Amino acid sequence: MVRRTRYLRKIPLAEAQAVFFSALEEAGFFQAAEEEVAVQAALGRVTSQPVHARIPCPHFRSAAMDGIAVRSEDTFGARGDAPKFIPRESFRYIDTGDPLPDPYDAVVMIEQVNEVEGGVEIYEPVFPGKHVREIGEDFPQGALVLPAGRRLRPEGIAACLATGNPTVWLKRKPRGLFIPTGSELVPPEADWGVGKVPETNSQLFLGYVEEWGGEAHASPIVPDRLEEIRGAVVAALEEGYDFIAISAGTSKGREDFTAAIVAELGRVLVHGVGIAPGKPVLLGLLDGVPVLGLPGYPVAA
Repeated sequence: MVRRTRYLRKIPLAEAQAVFFSALEEAGFFQAAEEEVAVQAALGRVTSQPVHARIPCPHFRSAAMDGIAVRSEDTFGARGDAPKFIPRESFRYIDTGDPLPDPYDAVVMIEQVNEVEGGVEIYEPVFPGKHVREIGEDFPQGALVLPAGRRLRPEGIAACLATGNPTVWLKRKPRGLFIPTGSELVPPEADWGVGKVPETNSQLFLGYVEEWGGEAHASPIVPDRLEEIRGAVVAALEEGYDFIAISAGTSKGREDFTAAIVAELGRVLVHGVGIAPGKPVLLGLLDGVPVLGLPGYPVAA
């Protein structure tokens, strides 16, 4: 038979965190599984493997400016007081992003070009590669685009696509279940009535877990009956959730069963933390799955 328990030992917050995270590390919780995902759907996710350029970016030589494509040697000797004439057959008009055609190796900006009969005049020479985007200038083939452990932002997604990476390997989102308990609880849309309380803590859990990069679920409200709460916890374990949060039942009341259930099914690591509000918090492990016993009062939760 499961009996109610009191606080095991109220400890400082930093100590509670250290005990909990150490146990999680030992249980392998932080060694997240991975999955391959289309990069356009990966915003905010975290890479599990480094991403390298499969193709160089850019993958062809192109103009970096609007102007004329020239052979750089044809511009040597140009000066402000002695412009160099280039006949029409010796250059080609080009726009930014256009491929640089052979045999040209440089671009003269259009602002520095003076059109004259039969060709153009320029007033300063250009060296090979001037105003040219070279192959692999942004990312050479094989270059690191994103390291493992990097949260994907819009510019990272664009860089992956530009380097031939339509998919990326990501850490799988941890799946968490929130179990609201309390015979006084009702859904917010129900008739509250005297003595009834709208269940809102699940929204705190769902919102924060999603905001922090997890996948959050909430079970139906479970009344203050030990076997029903225990059954909900066992069901959550069987369904393979990565972590479980139980709302309420962590203090000293007659119907506070969370500590006893966690002790029966697994291990209580922390029960009672030196913070207010929130001191009845419970931290434990159930077959390697972290479980959080949260106070029922929303401010404390």
